[in-house]
Amino acid sequence: MTPEVIGKVRSLTGSVTVIRPNGVAVYVDVGDTLARGDVIETGADGRVGITFDDGTVFSLSTGARMALDEFVCNSDGALRSALFSVSQGTFAFIAGRAAKNGRLSINTPFATIQGSAQGGGIVILTLVAFTFVLLQEIQAATQDITFVLDDIVTYKDLEHGTFVIVTKGDKPQVITVDDPEVGVVITSTGPELNVQQVTHSATQMAGLLAAAQEASATYRL
Repeated sequence: MTPEVIGKVRSLTGSVTVIRPNGVAVYVDVGDTLARGDVIETGADGRVGITFDDGTVFSLSTGARMALDEFVCNSDGALRSALFSVSQGTFAFIAGRAAKNGRLSINTPFATIQGSAQGGGIVILTLVAFTFVLLQEIQAATQDITFVLDDIVTYKDLEHGTFVIVTKGDKPQVITVDDPEVGVVITSTGPELNVQQVTHSATQMAGLLAAAQEASATYRL
């Protein structure tokens, strides 16, 4: 059975491997297609920008791992839902049409991110912490950025991005993130997760700018 193609590699540096649904691992390059069930891994020197058929963009930094679990379309070809799992690394994303009705879900070891409007974010995953920041405020640091992907989403569409974070565990917490100046930090404290909403300083935001710029560059391709 031919794998269902759902996206492609739009930018790449260093070593990037894709494990196909049949278990075969291959090195990929710009222009290579990605299918549902693929697992993408970036090496110590690897970074990759990915675009999906609905216009969603992901930029994975070094040492990241993402599984393309679900990508379901209606009979008319419109995307019904998308589920991606990221288990490690830093990544930036810009949601496409799938997020308009909360259809985009990103699963991590600490929480699930659900999109309810077109927008973007940056996530930093370590063994003990999860950090999420809206992309909008970081983009504001780079003046006159306008990017369009196949006329699907423009920079204006990012102005009101809203995401819901649902923590893992026996007592899940639901956090709505709609303020670009406030990030969410989840840390592991034994069997429980500690959730904080923190205001990021200009210095901290600048530290995240590189990931945002990579996502933006992929978006412009």
